[in-house]
Amino acid sequence: MSARVVHAAEQSRYEIWLGEELAGYAEYEQAGDVVRLTATRIYDEFERRGLGSALAEGLVVDVRNRGQRVLPVCPFMVWWVAEHPECGDIVEPDGPEDD
Repeated sequence: MSARVVHAAEQSRYEIWLGEELAGYAEYEQAGDVVRLTATRIYDEFERRGLGSALAEGLVVDVRNRGQRVLPVCPFMVWWVAEHPECGDIVEPDGPEDD
């Protein structure tokens, strides 16, 4: 069964589906052309299948296709981007300062 990544813009998140089951999601905040990746969750029953990486890859492809950039904030996305230098062209080097 193959996984598919869906942009659920109305919920400000990317979802990963395995068949008809929601396996997890990555939440974001939109700031102009920057997609700030704030949280990633893969449900327990779907862990250890590489779905977090598939989710990250799918959302990066979509963000790139839309001509936008990503700012990883959640620890998983920070790690994933660091492990995939090929997506460095769309990584926002400096995010907005925290309040």
